[in-house]
Amino acid sequence: MRTAFFLFFLTWLLGCSSFNKPHNKDLLSKNKERASNYNREYYQKNREKLKLRARERYRRNKKN
Repeated sequence: MRTAFFLFFLTWLLGCSSFNKPHNKDLLSKNKERASNYNREYYQKNREKLKLRARERYRRNKKN
């Protein structure tokens, strides 16, 4: 009886996980798009600061 219940539970679990796959892919693509938009905005806003930091880092490394 326990093994039958266990097998039923496993098949139900696998069925549920495969049922929502298209929905999960949509969520993942939206999250990736959101992250890339955020990164693009961040680098556009802070481009000058980032350039200065890189220049300072280059000069420091050049001296050492």
